[in-house]
Formats: sequence, structure tokens, C-alpha cells
Amino acid sequence: MTSSLPRLRALLRVRHFPTLVSGRWVSQAADGAFQVGLAAYVLFDPQKASTASEVAAILAVTLLPFSFLGPFTGAFIDRRPRQLILVWSQGIRTVVAGALAIMVAAGVRGPGLFAVALVGLSINRFFLAALSAVLPLVVPEETLLTANALSTTGGSLAALAGGSIGFAATGLVTGSGGRAGVIAIAGAAYALSCLLLSRLPRSLLGPGDLTNLPGFFEELHRLARDALDGAVIIIRIPRVIAALGAVLLMRFFVGLQFVAILLLVRNYFNFSRPEAVAGFILAVSGAGVLLGALITPSLGKRLPKERIVAAALALAGLAQLGFGLPYRYHALVVAAFLYGIVFATSKTSVDTIVQESIPDAFRGRAFAFYDIGYNLAFVVSALAAVAILPQSGRSVGAGIAIGLAYLALAGAYWLWKPRRPALA
Repeated sequence: MTSSLPRLRALLRVRHFPTLVSGRWVSQAADGAFQVGLAAYVLFDPQKASTASEVAAILAVTLLPFSFLGPFTGAFIDRRPRQLILVWSQGIRTVVAGALAIMVAAGVRGPGLFAVALVGLSINRFFLAALSAVLPLVVPEETLLTANALSTTGGSLAALAGGSIGFAATGLVTGSGGRAGVIAIAGAAYALSCLLLSRLPRSLLGPGDLTNLPGFFEELHRLARDALDGAVIIIRIPRVIAALGAVLLMRFFVGLQFVAILLLVRNYFNFSRPEAVAGFILAVSGAGVLLGALITPSLGKRLPKERIVAAALALAGLAQLGFGLPYRYHALVVAAFLYGIVFATSKTSVDTIVQESIPDAFRGRAFAFYDIGYNLAFVVSALAAVAILPQSGRSVGAGIAIGLAYLALAGAYWLWKPRRPALA
């Protein structure tokens, strides 16, 4: 871990990288607060227990619509100035967060609330796909793994920090006013991110050739064709398919664990302030993410990225079987820390595999498909949790199955032999 610190300091001296990464971190901290404010308003009603169905419904409503539009947004990322995409998306989310805060303060519920939240969350996925596409244009190739450790997992850490603060705030300030305040703070953070990203030069972030843009209907046809091209080029690269398969299956298992932990904190342990407890668990998981982000570059010098992912999956299985199954609060906290390490090491490695393997001309739409799968895996896992998990969240059979599935996936990916075929 110590050997990675000089590389981190050198990377922070790369021109424009600190601005890009700080804009991402501020935005993802806002994401954590935004989502927690919404979840606390909908799920942590003290008058009734939460159910897996409610969690699944929220995830489906907020994530599924973007999943159908995602391929077109990926093609759009590759055809418009990405710096403008980053700036405008943050500006729109500033307005969305303000509107949602007003609705929450007024006690609004139902489809209108979810429709506004949907806009903000969908733009978020669009924003993150654009960030992943521009990162290789900002930093040298030999520092890409370290840059991902700072950018991607550091952003996830920021989201956990924002979520933890949001949970703590909603636990201290009861009623819809506290939830609305958290969402309003998220809106202010989006505005700050917008200002930071507006400082980046438009020419730096690509794409390279923006001349002779087509008309509206021709553009729609091109978007459909280019979206298909993004899927085809992913399929043509076995290394990318294997990496995405591993991380998406992991995401499915993480989704089951996420719903289980939420139900345990809300319904099984019977805490008087479940929001504050959930915030503490998020903070502990964030500490694991930080440790994982620090050690991943050093691991990358010793192991192929595929082996790092396999080792992370094995750790997830052991954490689930050793600390998740007892269904004791303190053991669950330890498991959350280990899950944070697993997330940081595996996600950083897979992001780098995709960035290394996909040409820049297709990278935006490749990450859009990646993002779609990442969302769908989480939603499908939440829907599966409805059938698998009781209202308390405690299921020994499901816990054992998840742990063994992690270990089986780790073994399969460890034995897989990576190949890097030419794209010509």
C-alpha cells in the first residue's frame, strides 16, 4: 500500500486530472445524499415495516427506464462534446434536486415523486458513463489503473460518505423536513460539481471529430446502428465478456445482500434510529472501499487484473459465510468492511480491462452497455429478493447460497485464461 502513494501523488500532478476527479467525487457524494434522502422518505416510515417489495419497486422505477435508453446515450456520448455533457448533466440535476426537495418538504408521494427522481438518477448513469469514457484521454495509459482507483472507487467512497451523512442527518432530524434538507444539500453539491467540470477544456475530453453532424432522423438511425456496434464490439472481445460477466454476477449477489442488510437494520435488529445505523454501516463499508482503492494499484503490479477480480470474489464469499451468516450486528459491520474492499478492487480492475480493450471511438457506448448491465443486475437481484428473503431479511439458506456462489464464481474466473485479440 505504501508503494502506491508515490504513484498517487504523481497522478494528482497530471494536468486536469484533479479537476476531473474532484468534480466526480463531489457529484457522487451528492448522489449518496440524494438517494438516501429519497430512500429515507419512502422506506423509513416509522409507522410501518419496510419490505423487499418496496425496495425492489424503488430500484425498478428509478433504474429500469434508463436501461432501455442506455445504448442510445452511449452513442450520444461518442458524438457530442463530452465536456458539455458533463456540465449540462450536473446543471440539470441541480434543478431536479431542488424540485424533489420541495416535493418532499410538501409531503408529495406517488408517481410524480418517482418521475422527478427518475430524471436525476437516469442522468447520473449517463454522467458516469461519460466520465469513464474520458478518463483515458486525461491520464497516461501506464497510470490508468491507479487513476481508476482514485476516480471510480474514490467516487464510490464519496457516494458512501454522502449517504452516511445523509442517513445520520435524517436520523437526527425527523420528519420530511430532514429528508428535504438532505436532498437540497445534494442539489448544492451538484452545482459545485458543475462549476468544477466547466473548467476542463472541451477539446481535451473528445470525441475527436465532430464535423458534419447529421440531421435529426439520420442521427436517430446512426444512434441505433452505433448502439448495436457497441454491443458487437464487446461480444468480439472475450476478455471483456468474461470480466463483465464476473462483475455483473457479483453485482447481482451484492444486490441481494443490500436488500437483506436494509431489511435487517430496519426490521430484524429493531433499532430505534435505523437510518443512523444504516449510515454507520455505509461509513464502515466506505472505509473498506478506501483500503481497496489504495491497495489495487500495488496488486496490479503483481497480478493480472483477472486474478485480482477472482481473489476479490473469493473474499466476498468468505466474508458472507464467516460474518454475514451469524446475523449479529457486529459481525455484519465486519462483513460490510470486507464488501467495501471487494467492490473497490474488483470494480477498478474490470473498469480498467474494459478501458484497455475497447478503442476510444467505441468506449462511450461500451461503458453505456456496461452501465446498463450493472443497473439491471441490481434490479433483478432486488426482484429476486422479493421471492427469497422474508420481511426480517434473515435467511440462512439464502446466505449460504450467496457465499457458495461467490466462491464458485471466483474459482471459475481464476481458471479462465485471458486473451487480448486484435480488433482489426
